[in-house]
Amino acid sequence: SNFYIYWLLFGALLLRSVFAYFYKGFLTDTACFSAWASRIYSGGFADFYSPEVFTDYPPGYMYVLYIIGALQATFQMKYLSGASLLLLKLPAILCDLGAGYLIYRLASKRLTKGVSLALSAAYLFNPAVFINSSMWGQVDAVFTLTLLLMCMLLTEGKTIPAYYVFALGVLLKPQTLVFTPLLLYGIYEHVFAKGFNRKNFFINLFSGLGAI
Repeated sequence: SNFYIYWLLFGALLLRSVFAYFYKGFLTDTACFSAWASRIYSGGFADFYSPEVFTDYPPGYMYVLYIIGALQATFQMKYLSGASLLLLKLPAILCDLGAGYLIYRLASKRLTKGVSLALSAAYLFNPAVFINSSMWGQVDAVFTLTLLLMCMLLTEGKTIPAYYVFALGVLLKPQTLVFTPLLLYGIYEHVFAKGFNRKNFFINLFSGLGAI
């Protein structure tokens, strides 16, 4: 029953990969990501942040760049070559696909398969989304996926996993904090609005503090 969504995701991946390979993107950022990946792999995590080096991302995405740096070194990729660019953009591309699949999954619970596919395609082939990750080389798709996952968890009443997904989003990109009201509304709805329970309140309180 999911045959068409898999083909849709494959088409989105293939098209993104082609553009990612041939477009250098916004060089200020792609050059930074490449340099950071090399630096964190060769120098380790402990010495990565330094006053002498421009590093304006929180540590969450540095773990992703460590893997990229390891692959670049293993396969001896040239600086900002086509293969290197594709590798740098791959996390955002995969998160695009993950968000497209989540949209399909959420929509298919309430709508027909055809409408759900159309909504997923509308996101996957939205020019702004497509250009941002595969051509421009930005990583907004990474924290966007965490936000979408958080919203999905909240709609299912799973507040505790939502706290930790939100915390992960903040560690990937601080712009996640802009969406704090969504999380607060989810807490209000599931902890207070549907009948206050002291045990449920303290479980959510300590889980939230743990995420912080």
